[in-house]
Amino acid sequence: MYSNTPTLRSGSNRPQTHITFNTYTLLEFNYFHSIFSILDTVTGQYVKIIPKNLPSAGNLLTPLALAVWFSDDGSVLGRGFRLATNCFSLDEVILL
Repeated sequence: MYSNTPTLRSGSNRPQTHITFNTYTLLEFNYFHSIFSILDTVTGQYVKIIPKNLPSAGNLLTPLALAVWFSDDGSVLGRGFRLATNCFSLDEVILL
């Protein structure tokens, strides 16, 4: 659903636009979720991980996968780029 209707916000006299959209999930992504996340038994929430068997996980770290990762969680840094890895442990970053 897409809405581009100007609305007046409380306490403001100028119109503002907001956009609303929905996303969908596909069962096909459950496979990747099972590889790259584990359930934290303390919080009850899933935590991102890099599996220790990543090199044998069917070459999932392809140029396309890196491009998607960069588009989602990367930035340009000088003549290079940076991928956000702050949610991973040091051992997982070294594995990458």
